[in-house]
Amino acid sequence: IAGVGAAFVNSALVILISIGILYVSKDPLNGYTLVEIGLMAGFSLFGKNIVNIWPIIAGTWLYSRVVKEPFSKHASISLLATSLAPVVSYISLDNGWGSPLLGVLVGLAVGFVLPPLSGYTYKIQNGMNLYNMGFACGLLAMMLVPLMNSMGAQMETAHHWATGYNLPFGIMMAVLCSVLIIAGLFFCGRPPWAAWAGYRRLLLSAGRAPSDYLRMFGSAPVLINMGVDGLLGTILILITGGDLNGPTLGGIFTIIGFSAFGKHARNILPVMGGVVLGGYFMKGGIN
Repeated sequence: IAGVGAAFVNSALVILISIGILYVSKDPLNGYTLVEIGLMAGFSLFGKNIVNIWPIIAGTWLYSRVVKEPFSKHASISLLATSLAPVVSYISLDNGWGSPLLGVLVGLAVGFVLPPLSGYTYKIQNGMNLYNMGFACGLLAMMLVPLMNSMGAQMETAHHWATGYNLPFGIMMAVLCSVLIIAGLFFCGRPPWAAWAGYRRLLLSAGRAPSDYLRMFGSAPVLINMGVDGLLGTILILITGGDLNGPTLGGIFTIIGFSAFGKHARNILPVMGGVVLGGYFMKGGIN
């Protein structure tokens, strides 16, 4: 939509905003904060921007004031709740329906509702779904879309899919993931053999939430895991003939982030393989 440069500038600014919010709110660094940074980095390549995230973050801040709890307790939720940031933009900017004021008010409501809703959805899936906030946001979106339709919104599916960037983005991801692996092996204050041994122990974990790998295994195995998983995600896209673009890079950054909180090669490869197999049979059935 806006080009590579604008997308990466937006992603960088959103990352800086996210780190600033975590720092100011004094939310301690752990595996989950790495998840948040990975998600904010990835989704700001498709959907989030430095404008539409603020009403939702403000709504969660308002919730913390109402329940008289420190914002640090809900800062993580405020960032993850911005997965519904496109709702703010749609209501604010859609021609003939909605308004900027209504978009801001809906964003405030979304941020206010999601902290208690995410607590409920966690009880439903009992830690088996690492994307608990995604589950909560999905439930809320299923209520918002019919409501907006009933109010006259004419929503159409948008499909903007960039192609032709596999070589530069493939090199970029290979360099980034290699840096993560090298940092884990040689720059975390542990001998390479110890870092690798920690990574092998990490591969034996179930990954059920909450599994804060940073606290469980330390920074060295986590960095190695992030690099390996990022490479696996990139390779999967390339060998299956996919395109590296905003949505797919966003998915890879999501994998990298959750590699500090539950994901590793042994529990993601079977799922990836199942999706590839399912896609193969579906394609064969269509033909």
